[in-house]
Amino acid sequence: MVFLSDRYERGISILQTELTRVIEWVKFADRKVSYILIFYSILIGFFISKAGIIYNDFVFWTNEKNHFLLIIILSFILVGLLKIYLTIIPRDKNLKEHYWKNPIEPLFFYWMVSSFDNLEDYEKKIKATSITDAKRLIVEQIFVNSRIATKKMYHVKWAIQVLTLALTVSFIYVFRNYNLLLW
Repeated sequence: MVFLSDRYERGISILQTELTRVIEWVKFADRKVSYILIFYSILIGFFISKAGIIYNDFVFWTNEKNHFLLIIILSFILVGLLKIYLTIIPRDKNLKEHYWKNPIEPLFFYWMVSSFDNLEDYEKKIKATSITDAKRLIVEQIFVNSRIATKKMYHVKWAIQVLTLALTVSFIYVFRNYNLLLW
């Protein structure tokens, strides 16, 4: 019997290690977004600082190609910021619906933990959970957090690609309008 409990404990330990690894990927995606957001801020700040020159360019219709480039840059910036927003805001609505249909209560998820009125009720519920159910709950958390990490990394990848395009077109725009380089 001791052998079985050792095996169960090792199984839970392995699952907890995997869950920690997956959560690190979620944190990694969030850190990447903060760095990417710095570059978007620099790009937006540059165009805001040159708003007078850009406004005059639009008012006097000096060059239609410049207008087209500026619209492309603004579109890329908006798409990139949308992807960053989708990375930052967790989307767990569908996952919650999945767990409400599940016979085992998801005791380790933040929204379930916060639904208890006090710590004692939560501790009783945890103690009443079998080892098999605890393993299942950890596996479900690994699954859910893996999906969240995958979605976040997908949006981070898009934000980086769109930022690269926005910077490329911005350089073309700036060098076509050398007066933007003058301070």
